[in-house]
Amino acid sequence: MNTSKAWFSEMAVMGCLLTDPDAWEEIAGELKADDFHIFHLKRCFVAITQMKEKDSTCAIDMLTVTSFIHVDQNQNESDVQEKNSSGKQKSK
Repeated sequence: MNTSKAWFSEMAVMGCLLTDPDAWEEIAGELKADDFHIFHLKRCFVAITQMKEKDSTCAIDMLTVTSFIHVDQNQNESDVQEKNSSGKQKSK
């Protein structure tokens, strides 16, 4: 699939996921993160998948997905900082 078709297709899928509460149930078994080639859309799909794995009844919309990504990113940064500070203390 060429890049412009991929972009339109991936945007259409993400638009459905973010606006239609029933869309996840329709595509959950059909798509996986590797089906997305555009990084930001793949990241959103991964976030939605993780959200649904934690709570299958959670609301999926722009706000909840953005918040989830933001919290996840901050947690990852915190984990890296903790590992770095632990490594520095051990090397002293």
